[in-house]
Amino acid sequence: MDNESLALWSALLAYTGAGCLAIFSAVFRKRSERWVLGLLATGLTLHTLAIALRWERLGHGPFLTMFEILSSNIWSLTLIFALAYWRFPPVRPIAAFIMPVIFMMMGWMLLTSPGGGHLPPTYDTIWLYIHIGLGKVFLGSVLISLGIAAVILLRTWTTETAFPGMPANGSLEELAYRFMTIGFIFDSLMLVSGAIWAQDAWG
Repeated sequence: MDNESLALWSALLAYTGAGCLAIFSAVFRKRSERWVLGLLATGLTLHTLAIALRWERLGHGPFLTMFEILSSNIWSLTLIFALAYWRFPPVRPIAAFIMPVIFMMMGWMLLTSPGGGHLPPTYDTIWLYIHIGLGKVFLGSVLISLGIAAVILLRTWTTETAFPGMPANGSLEELAYRFMTIGFIFDSLMLVSGAIWAQDAWG
């Protein structure tokens, strides 16, 4: 196994460990935030190495094949969630809902071909990076809002005492709204940058 594959598989194992620990902690009401954050940080470091090695080998970023796009989405979504996990303690329990989404993307990625692709001339522009970067923030913000909404729905279906470490539903709704607002802003900017890129590339 080459270094790129080893780094990627190690990252996926770290993500899996973080997700399983988060789910276990939510079900049994255990505190394991440091371990979850540590595993997320370890996975992100290894995943960054894997993407960098592939970038160096192919001469372009993870923009072309489904394997590359899924890998970069897993990386960016996990990064944004890890930052929110670190900075906003009230959202930490939503890892039990966020990480299964990451798991599904990981499974999808592993079912696709890891072969490289050819970088079209229209991709040789700074607008590619701007467009994709804005899109990553949009998706990450929406994913966090989705996790918060899942907690609210679970409390509605069961009991208000579910996830006792989190704020009341009213506060969670406001927090989810704020993350959705961030997502809406970055979605709009992503569409504008995509239009500029299209004008520059195709007229």
